[in-house]
Amino acid sequence: MEYNKHRRNKKTAAFYVSSEWRKTRAEIIRRFDGVDIYAFYVLHVIQTADMVHHITPIEDDWNRRLDATNLIPLSNHSHGIIEALYSKDEQTKKATQKMLYDLIERHWKATGGV
Repeated sequence: MEYNKHRRNKKTAAFYVSSEWRKTRAEIIRRFDGVDIYAFYVLHVIQTADMVHHITPIEDDWNRRLDATNLIPLSNHSHGIIEALYSKDEQTKKATQKMLYDLIERHWKATGGV
């Protein structure tokens, strides 16, 4: 909650504690069997996903906040790596976003899933 006070606007902070977000977050983690997709495909380790990341941040596109195709399950460790890449520069952010979308597609092709 302290993070929200200093880093997020009120609308965004309210969204992250809403029942619609909590349900969506739980569903995304369930769909990916609780696995951090970045760690699995990029770092080649199995890590538990304890968060869900908006590939296109909600600050950039509020309408995609509950879009399952814009959400990827991550561990805190992977989330830190990705946020550092997003912060580097716009080109790196866009390349990282493309990679994350590609990882989701790769995962569903490999598993025959959703």
